[in-house]
Amino acid sequence: MALFSEMALGNEEAFDVFFYRYHTKVYYFILHIVKEEEVAEELIHDVFLKIWLNRKGLQPIENPGNYLFVVAKNHALHYLEKPAVKRQPLEALSFPDKSTPEDQLLLKESLALIAAAVRELPDQQRLVFQLSSQQGLSRDEIASRLNVSPHTVKNHLGSARKSIQQYMQNHGKITGAILIAHIFFSAH
Repeated sequence: MALFSEMALGNEEAFDVFFYRYHTKVYYFILHIVKEEEVAEELIHDVFLKIWLNRKGLQPIENPGNYLFVVAKNHALHYLEKPAVKRQPLEALSFPDKSTPEDQLLLKESLALIAAAVRELPDQQRLVFQLSSQQGLSRDEIASRLNVSPHTVKNHLGSARKSIQQYMQNHGKITGAILIAHIFFSAH
């Protein structure tokens, strides 16, 4: 409960502790529901992002672990029921109108770190990532454009995601890494 109280106040360090404490358990819980590793990876970041974005309402919650698993279950079940959605291009990113200046600053800082991380990607990974994240192309569209298989595109995107998330985590931005995972790799 103390973690949620701290998170409700915007404490990113408390969120980092919460994330590391529950990430693996929730990942396997979601994987059990959706049966696909890549989807589980995407959904877990959505779940943690949802908790961070709704952090102001966390203070009265008595059992953070139970709350997290309920959110994860609902999100995974919702994913299984919804039709495919195309990801947003980078230029379309923003927080909802009710976001705070701190949220907007987090987005700005995260985008700057992403740009630095992307510059460090190998050429082909960087190109695939940019076609996906900045132009909003699907895997099949990228594969066709680059004359490679969709599986190759999937591998490049997975490697890019991991590299960018690791870069963000190495720079102390767990919330940013989760935001990025949600924005660029949202399940569809």
